[in-house]
Amino acid sequence: MITKNEREKIEKYLASLDGIDVAYLFGSQSNGKSNLLSDIDIAVLFKDKFSLEERFDRKLKIMGDLGILLKTNNIDVVDLKSADVALQFSAIENRDLLLVKNDLARSLFEAETMTKYQDYKYYISLNTKDSLDSFSRIAI
Repeated sequence: MITKNEREKIEKYLASLDGIDVAYLFGSQSNGKSNLLSDIDIAVLFKDKFSLEERFDRKLKIMGDLGILLKTNNIDVVDLKSADVALQFSAIENRDLLLVKNDLARSLFEAETMTKYQDYKYYISLNTKDSLDSFSRIAI
C-alpha cells in the first residue's frame, strides 16, 4: 500500500496540473491487496479540450514526473476517456479519489460508466454462458 506521504505527494502534484478534472487511485493500491511488486495505478479524467494525442502526452508526463517524485518506475496512468468500459469501472469502483477539480464532470462520468458497465456485464455473461454451452457440447 502506498504510504500517506506518497499519497499526499501524488495529490499535490496532480492538483498543480492544469487540465485534469478528476483522478482516481485504483487497483491493488486502492483495494488493499498490494504487495512489494504492485504498481501504482492512477486513472485521470482530462478536460474535454484535449485531443487524444495531447492526453497521451500528458499521461506520459504524469507517469515520468510521478516516477521521479516517488522514486519508482511502477506507475501506470490511465486516460479514462480512451479506456474501455471495464477499465473505467475498475477505476471508479472503490471511489478512491486523489483529485476532484470538477465534481459535475466526476458525477457525469461515474453515472455514464456505471450504465455502460451494467450493459457490458450483461453481454459478457451471455457470451460466457454461450461459450460454456458450446464447450460442453463439444466435450461430450
